[in-house]
Amino acid sequence: MSEDNTLIKNVNNTLLKIFKLNLNNLSLKYLLLSDCNMLKLYLKKQYPKLIIAINEITHLGESIDQNDNYIMNTLTDFFIMSKFNNIYAMSPYAHGSGFSEYCSIMFNIPHTFSMLNIPI
Repeated sequence: MSEDNTLIKNVNNTLLKIFKLNLNNLSLKYLLLSDCNMLKLYLKKQYPKLIIAINEITHLGESIDQNDNYIMNTLTDFFIMSKFNNIYAMSPYAHGSGFSEYCSIMFNIPHTFSMLNIPI
């Protein structure tokens, strides 16, 4: 099994439980931002009303050799997120997502973090 397929298998039940709790108002629109396109495609099949964009993003502090399109896509995600009513962040890391947390702080958007208990 590939590493990507293992990730999908490991997070499936955890994410679906969280989604069921948070995606309860079907009259609202939900945009899924993630650095894993395979995960976005998988969840789109489970929740067809999810809005996703398949693009390559980057972590801005990684390297000076970053692709300009990746940086533009990442900043576009940040700008779009700044217009949200609520931000729900999920991560296998206890520190969460600084990307979503600082967007919520800068734009005074309610932020909920759920730690995923999955092996990474």
